[in-house]
Amino acid sequence: MKKTFVISVAAICGMMTLCSCRGDVMNDYEQEAGATSLLHVFTRSGDGPTVDENVPTPVSLYVFNASGRCVKILPDVTQNALVAVQGGTYGVYALAGADAAHYDLPSEDDASTTSVISLKAEKTQGDLMASHESVTVADAAEKNLTLTLTRVVSGIKQITIKKVPEAVTAVSVSVDPLYQAFRLDGTYSGTGGSCSVALTEEADGTTWSYSEESGSVFLMPSDGMPTITVSFTSADGTTRYSYTAAKQLEANHKLTID
Repeated sequence: MKKTFVISVAAICGMMTLCSCRGDVMNDYEQEAGATSLLHVFTRSGDGPTVDENVPTPVSLYVFNASGRCVKILPDVTQNALVAVQGGTYGVYALAGADAAHYDLPSEDDASTTSVISLKAEKTQGDLMASHESVTVADAAEKNLTLTLTRVVSGIKQITIKKVPEAVTAVSVSVDPLYQAFRLDGTYSGTGGSCSVALTEEADGTTWSYSEESGSVFLMPSDGMPTITVSFTSADGTTRYSYTAAKQLEANHKLTID
């Protein structure tokens, strides 16, 4: 019932020349006294740095020093990122698809590697990808770091409910329990999440369906084995039928219900 996402990773852009960018980056890092090194951070697909429109935007970078303090957030990386740092070891975390209008995001002052990326009230879960790596930069040197993004959410590909009585006026399918939020370090937070999808009646009057072609539905992975509930509404009320899946709904998978 689950179909794997094709993991597609974008390059933010081709490498920018150092001479055209060094000044801007160093100015951006004036608060980092002694920043004499330069870290090039870019993402790529398996075929190299080519643009892939399937990677959600914006792409943000969170840079932490060896003591775990956030030293820089780049909120919208549209090209190869150049970060001026002191020599040392850093954790670089990339997050794609989480914008401030839809998600509660950490600020530079309170960000940590376990910061929770959670949806704002009344917002719908979107496509999220993430990656993180540790890198050591020598003093007065340059270092390249490549981050390969993978999806941290699940999706619903197709739902088809057949032979529905003509008296039914609405059909929906819900999945729970789901995790409620994602952390920068790749773990999940909260265990009471759910996702509900309203189906559309087809021309035959007895088939109700949803397809990702009509609009993508993303959801967090399940907390344990998910329960799938189909609800049928008619003039007499709503009748529900539930089924507990034999496997967890994992990140980077799509669910098909027939």
